[in-house]
Amino acid sequence: MKFALVGLDTRTAEIAQAVAAAGDHRLACVYLDAGAGDLDRRAVEPLGAPVICGSPNADGFARLWETRPDVIVLAARQDAAALIHDVRQLAQLDLPIVVSHPVNHSAMVYYELEMLVQNSKSILLPYLPLRWHPAVQQLSEQVAGAAVGGDGQRLGRLEQITLDRTIRQSTRSELLDLFAADVDLVRTLAGDITDVAAMHSAADDQLPLPLNVQMTAQHAVLVRWSLTAVDQSPGGQLTLAGSRGSLRLRMADAQDWQWVSLDPEGEGDVLQTWPSPGPGQQNLERLVQRLEAVAHDPHASQPAWQDASRGVEVLEALEKSLRKRRLVHLSYEGRGEEEAFKGTMASLGCGLLLALMLLTVVAGIGLKLAKEQGLDRLAALLAKIPHVALGLMIVFLLMQLLRVVIPDKKK
Repeated sequence: MKFALVGLDTRTAEIAQAVAAAGDHRLACVYLDAGAGDLDRRAVEPLGAPVICGSPNADGFARLWETRPDVIVLAARQDAAALIHDVRQLAQLDLPIVVSHPVNHSAMVYYELEMLVQNSKSILLPYLPLRWHPAVQQLSEQVAGAAVGGDGQRLGRLEQITLDRTIRQSTRSELLDLFAADVDLVRTLAGDITDVAAMHSAADDQLPLPLNVQMTAQHAVLVRWSLTAVDQSPGGQLTLAGSRGSLRLRMADAQDWQWVSLDPEGEGDVLQTWPSPGPGQQNLERLVQRLEAVAHDPHASQPAWQDASRGVEVLEALEKSLRKRRLVHLSYEGRGEEEAFKGTMASLGCGLLLALMLLTVVAGIGLKLAKEQGLDRLAALLAKIPHVALGLMIVFLLMQLLRVVIPDKKK
């Protein structure tokens, strides 16, 4: 499988390094903006792939297409307009697009990207290595009540999730990226997050570390996420508390992951061990498996993209909670094309009705003054305004029939 990189970030660099080291996959090219710095150019040199520098033109990514890639890997970009423009051009190539998650810190950008590719053969697949890890998959089955390795009844009904993270000092953007990835992991186990409250002691202009985030998930599951800075050995541990017992997943960045049991006295036996999910062949193979599944069923990517979008909504709630220092409630109603259409029509209808009422009142006053001043031509024009207003309202009401042209995704 031939991969083409568009942009470079930490997550796409991991994919590129794994592809470059793999024998059965190849890196077709790396596409960088004309304004890419020397640091990015030096970072891609060891990959051994052609580097294309430039800006998309009327022909789209023509030079990228000439390398004949099978998959496009898109890096994160906080410039929403540039990101949307790139995806619009890439969608014309009708290739699957693996998207670094989070590709942007705005949920609206995620929904707009989804709409951009609907009329093409392209698909969007978020890169979610934590969700795909077999340890998380088995924990998810435990929560769902499935028996895994004879320990299916060890946890019972899930009641609480605690995820403690340690990182080296980083930027605010990197902090938000880590939270978005962890939220996707938590949502895999607990479902949608409904409430978010963030607490920290740093000044408003400083990085909010240490950071504590309290969340509530579906079915009254409590979630706590914490982040502290360390000098070495970053990683985390995920603790699940259930009605019958507790489990802990040790997630060291540079060591193997371990699934251990918990008892009142502390950690118990190591139940299972997995290789660390850091940059490597395993993450790449899991990505290839998802791409092959999507090739057989393009709709298989939709749940993953919707989950990624929901995770970014939680990220936005975190930023709002940090800014306003209060609890933020998330409502997942009003999403999707149908709901967006209804909301837009309702807003336009209210605005149009108020504007036409004001225009009619002003026209009535103007008509009276025009007649008093003998301005017959102006009076004739003003007399037509109520009819024009009525016509506009009829046109607006007929626009509601556009709903029937929006395809039903369920069908």
